[in-house]
Amino acid sequence: MLPVSISFQDAAPHLRKGSSVIIISSIAGYNPEKGLTMYGVTKTALLGLTKVYVHLLFLSFFTLFAI
Repeated sequence: MLPVSISFQDAAPHLRKGSSVIIISSIAGYNPEKGLTMYGVTKTALLGLTKVYVHLLFLSFFTLFAI
């Protein structure tokens, strides 16, 4: 999660009005497969990180998505 967070914080000052940030997650974040536990956990964490940033930055001029 740290690399995604650092990358977002570094990029945020350079985003222009109407910009979008897309964080790549996975369906495994909602329904992890057996044997891929850590993959599912990290994808779930990305979804949570996206939700936190959306709530912290809801008045900003750019949009944030997790797909």
